[in-house]
Amino acid sequence: MKITTKEFSIKTGILESTILSIVNCKTDITYEIANMLAAYFDNSINYWINLQTQYDNYLKSVVNSGK
Repeated sequence: MKITTKEFSIKTGILESTILSIVNCKTDITYEIANMLAAYFDNSINYWINLQTQYDNYLKSVVNSGK
């Protein structure tokens, strides 16, 4: 499925700049964003929060492995 960030922004109600920041690992998925993504993809808010948590844990493990 191909979709531009602008189209995704319109469909989800998430600002395009926020989408780009998330994709570029500059912004975390917040509860508000998780809620919008869950509504669009018809899944749970916890799914998105858990993905963010897993990514955060991965980053910590990468940093810690360098010590």
